[in-house]
Amino acid sequence: MRFFNGFLKQFFLFCTVENNWCQKFWSSIKTPPPQFRKKIKMDVLSNTAWNFNETEYESKEDFNEEISRYQIQFKKDATSWNPDEIVVENETVDLVFMAWIEEDGLEENETLLEDPDFFDDESKSEFGLFQADIQVRFEADNGKNFSALELMFKIDQQMKPKELGDELFFEGLGSLESETDIPKFYLFCGISN
Repeated sequence: MRFFNGFLKQFFLFCTVENNWCQKFWSSIKTPPPQFRKKIKMDVLSNTAWNFNETEYESKEDFNEEISRYQIQFKKDATSWNPDEIVVENETVDLVFMAWIEEDGLEENETLLEDPDFFDDESKSEFGLFQADIQVRFEADNGKNFSALELMFKIDQQMKPKELGDELFFEGLGSLESETDIPKFYLFCGISN
């Protein structure tokens, strides 16, 4: 296992240099996108397990009950989830994620991070959906910061109408450089258990 981890680390470092093969490789899997891979460090909610699903929760409290159960079921540890922990000390936060969308599939608080002619090439489409990088902006309910519960609830609600393919398992948020004072994170998702 140690050899394999070392190999992956070397491969990742190799791919961070300007290399055509690596650029094509990273752009084909889009997790994370090439423009972000050198800048990402997992640091928010990385100990939180969650599987995006179609269940509608009537309130944050209902969601909290379910995500708490999920921590015990999959992490065998309820202490990994602290719903009241302040995870973002800002009134606004931006998240970047990948999803399969239709041309008109963006919500009001979302921005497409692709070229203007992105939807023109039907060969990039599968069943009318395009794999795209999207940025979403959330506003804190209290106008000053986000608790773990509030941020996870908002992420879960935002992901419900999205087609995420097989990558339904929440893996955490990694910091990205931001051109503004608004914190920016990449939403990591993996293959669901």
